[in-house]
Amino acid sequence: EEKEDLDQYYKLTEMITQADKTFMDMKLMDALSAYQTAKKYAYDADLLGEVYVEEKVALVKEYLAVQDLIKEGEQAEEIKQNTEAIKNYKAAKNKANDLGYVEGKKEAEEKLDQLINKIDENLKEEKATAEKQKEADDKQKEKEEADQKVKEEEDKQKQAEVDAKLKEKYDTQVNALDMTQKGNTCFELANYEDAKMYYLMAQEMFMTIENGDMVAQLEEKIQIANKK
Repeated sequence: EEKEDLDQYYKLTEMITQADKTFMDMKLMDALSAYQTAKKYAYDADLLGEVYVEEKVALVKEYLAVQDLIKEGEQAEEIKQNTEAIKNYKAAKNKANDLGYVEGKKEAEEKLDQLINKIDENLKEEKATAEKQKEADDKQKEKEEADQKVKEEEDKQKQAEVDAKLKEKYDTQVNALDMTQKGNTCFELANYEDAKMYYLMAQEMFMTIENGDMVAQLEEKIQIANKK
């Protein structure tokens, strides 16, 4: 029986040693399994080392909890939930720090720093894109304003030309009517040659402004003056 007990103690010591080595290599799931197996041997070895093994099991589970937080952070980061990812990475970092889990803390810090840098880069890119878009919009606005100004100037010029033609037509019509009136005065005074001269001048003016009715009326007056 004593030999059997010694065999159990030996097996337990061997299992704990192997579990410790696995834990030191940060093979956490393997270490957890090894410690749980060692716990069974501890029971067979009159609970020798049970407290130590239970403490190790609890510690490994805490390390695994750090890893879970990091994985949750990665999953959140993948679906662009950056706020949630940062929260998980910070929680993993703080928990690892409290546990003295150096590798876990370092991994969480790296993940956190990478994400923050990525966010900063994205913000810079978005800002640069927004500035470039604003610059393009400003140039487009300037072009549209310049085009509008040119159009307004062209419209203004066209209107000025129309107004000038209307004034010219009006002045020609006034002059033509004045010539017609002078012709009528000469006709009434029996000065038919002068009357015909004024009628011809008035007729030519009415032709330039395409007033066919007055051209026809003056032609009749000229024919009558020719017969006198």
